[in-house]
Amino acid sequence: MPRLRSLCLAWGALAAAVAVAGGQAGGSSPAPAALGAVPAPAVDPEGVHAITALGSVLPLPTLDGRIVDVAVLGVRLRAGAPRLVDVRLRYELRRGVAYRMDPARDAQLVDGSHQLLTVTTTSRAPALKPAVLRRGKPVAGWVTFVRPTAARVVRVQVTLEAGNGPHTGQWRIAPQS
Repeated sequence: MPRLRSLCLAWGALAAAVAVAGGQAGGSSPAPAALGAVPAPAVDPEGVHAITALGSVLPLPTLDGRIVDVAVLGVRLRAGAPRLVDVRLRYELRRGVAYRMDPARDAQLVDGSHQLLTVTTTSRAPALKPAVLRRGKPVAGWVTFVRPTAARVVRVQVTLEAGNGPHTGQWRIAPQS
């Protein structure tokens, strides 16, 4: 740790020297921002493999040790209504007695500006409705989201309740018309 601290102090001194030199040589131009002021890139709390490809199954833990396999099977822009995005989800209880899933509570779309869009009602059949999952009986269906603008949709995320905080599965998407 002392070596890391020394390295940080050295970078800080270098940034200060650059700021002072820039102020002297540049006349009236403002000094550049210190290197330490640049924010570090955000680290996904779920790890580097947190966002997976469309169709991949992610095992999501729930309260009391249950495991629900969740997959995003398809994403489509609604024909004639480009602000509507239909997402086909599949849930299957892999471990545990029963789990009450509710796509309106669990699923969200994330757009290019990191806004979370929630499920609205759907008219695409078969619709995915809230249900009690039982082992060996997967449920699948469509849910619909409404984009408030023409913002690009970048991923679907499903968050299930968990004992030590929510666990989120995320899928990269490129909606098809």
